Amino acid sequence: MPALRSLASGVALAMMHAGCARAADSPSPPAPDYGQAAAWAAWPGRASGADTVPPGLDDGLPDAQKADIFFIHPTTYLSGVRSGTTDSSRQHSRLVWLEGSYQHIDRRKPVCVNPLYWTVGGEAPAAANLGSLPAVRAGADLRPPIPHLTGARCQGAALEVAIPWSKSGGFVDLLTPFGSYHIFDYNIFYTNIRINAQQRVAAWRAAHTS
Repeated sequence: MPALRSLASGVALAMMHAGCARAADSPSPPAPDYGQAAAWAAWPGRASGADTVPPGLDDGLPDAQKADIFFIHPTTYLSGVRSGTTDSSRQHSRLVWLEGSYQHIDRRKPVCVNPLYWTVGGEAPAAANLGSLPAVRAGADLRPPIPHLTGARCQGAALEVAIPWSKSGGFVDLLTPFGSYHIFDYNIFYTNIRINAQQRVAAWRAAHTS
């Protein structure tokens, strides 16, 4: 088993490094013109994947939405950071969105926000997870969210989950056997993030309605 794990890890890293090399050799595309509808993955009145709602969830028609865009920021790095680098090197390469602009994280202390209770730190049981969205192949129909798949625990600045193997379908890729669920950040807490987004939009509208 250790030999197989080591081999699988080597294959995954080789694929990642090859992808990084190809990306580095590719010319940069022209800057998008956001004044053109074609520059947007989703646009009002044009059907797109953004209109897709998983079975069991219904927010009404797209033209009845209360916000055009709600952006949840992913991990951002100042420079290339490959798998296998130390936490320290990752720490010094990250950017944060702060006070209206990207800023180097410098030595700011990272924090862990629990996406089930929306508190800094702490632990939430699986019962608080209202629905995790399994990944599907491109073009396939979305599957219903799975309630109570896993809880979430902040351990230092990292978030830990425990997904039962019997329920891991739709939450597995090359790196999950080694403890990394980064590609499923949104999926695992999909319904809770969705509800939190709706609550934030409602709060903003209430605060800005004269």
